[in-house]
Amino acid sequence: MFKIAKELLSTTFATRTDITLGELLFNKLIIDFSPEEYQRFFRASVRWQRALMVSFFTNSPDEPILIPEIALRYQVKDDGSVHIEVMDGCQRTTTAINFMLGLFVLPNKPAISGFELDGKVYNLVGMSFKDIKIKYPDVATWLENRTIHCQIYVNISDAHAAHVFVNVLNNSNALTDQEKRNATRSFLARFVRKISRTQSHDLFELEANEVDCKKVKVSHKKMGVDQMIAELATMMVFGPHDLGTTSSKVDKLYEDERFIKKFGYTTAIEKTLKIALSGIDRNHALKETFTPKVLRNYLYIVNEMDKMNYRVNADKFMALYGMAHSKLKLITAAEKKAHPTFTKSDYAIHMSNNVHKDNKAALDMLMIKMMELSDGTEFGSVDPKRFYTKEEVAIMATVQNNICLRCDKELGDDPVGAHGYSWTQGSLTITGEGYAAHKYCNWEEGKGVAA
Repeated sequence: MFKIAKELLSTTFATRTDITLGELLFNKLIIDFSPEEYQRFFRASVRWQRALMVSFFTNSPDEPILIPEIALRYQVKDDGSVHIEVMDGCQRTTTAINFMLGLFVLPNKPAISGFELDGKVYNLVGMSFKDIKIKYPDVATWLENRTIHCQIYVNISDAHAAHVFVNVLNNSNALTDQEKRNATRSFLARFVRKISRTQSHDLFELEANEVDCKKVKVSHKKMGVDQMIAELATMMVFGPHDLGTTSSKVDKLYEDERFIKKFGYTTAIEKTLKIALSGIDRNHALKETFTPKVLRNYLYIVNEMDKMNYRVNADKFMALYGMAHSKLKLITAAEKKAHPTFTKSDYAIHMSNNVHKDNKAALDMLMIKMMELSDGTEFGSVDPKRFYTKEEVAIMATVQNNICLRCDKELGDDPVGAHGYSWTQGSLTITGEGYAAHKYCNWEEGKGVAA
């Protein structure tokens, strides 16, 4: 494993070297294999890892290894210790380590069933690394000594690391705008990654394909959820008079030094996501309607209503929004007459753009249409049932494996039922909407008023 020479510990430089899989495994405790900043998508599934692992066993000039190079970032800390993180090759190196730790077995592929080493042929199909070490130690040793060429960056800054990831390690044209933003290190960037992926909000629960969301028509592919949250944050920060969410506008938000260590809109975003989850859980048919922009605008409107001290009924307000959106997508007689060649309504045209005037126009149209369609029941409604029964609390505690969802610690003998979001904001007192919590945790969530 590469070590920084003593005389270079305080310098910044780049170098190249070969690193063996055995060295990566031996040093696994001091290497961060999956820094959030460099995760372009979800971590590889076991099926994907098994397929990729085959490339390590392609042992001929005609079938070169599919992992030509990785990149490591070395940071010397004040106490002299060295922190290492994988900048490029996160999933690839993790695959090799996971196999050597016994987390999956090799698939049935020609390179595996007919692996050749020193004139001998081995059938490794279905074998774990432990199996190989016991039965074919020479093959295990060969794999441990398998090298990956490595680019090493020593003591570069966070800003330099983001630049290297976007412009050097990846062709910048191959990365989406949001993937580039996610390579930055700031409170805002961490918050977006957390809400969208690393500790994703329940609204973004995955389908079986591990890409699309179950509850809304938003995909995690190419950072779709991340971008939607980033655009929502941009709208909330820059206000109703400058609601453009173009790439340059969102970039401006990410470059704002105020949000390196703090972002003041996290609570508001989390609250609107809870209300949206509650609404979609009772309006399943709206999943197809709630695409990224539609969901983004809904969350923004909910937040605006909250700022004006309106309590929205999550169920009815979402249904009202969905109805307004659907009606506005239809081309009216007046629009047909004014634009006989247009195939989209004025609203749909505004929704297809991200510039300031179009965002504001679409939001204005939505609010006007919602007021036209509203019967008043979408606001100020609370569930007449205030508290959970002991039986309901026991059911929720069982589902949670007796862990408090507020503090992640074991529940005691007297847990209480907490609402998914504030009861005063319309959260229903049903098991599917709440969770079991410690009494003091629920008190803290409600800031002195039990939820």
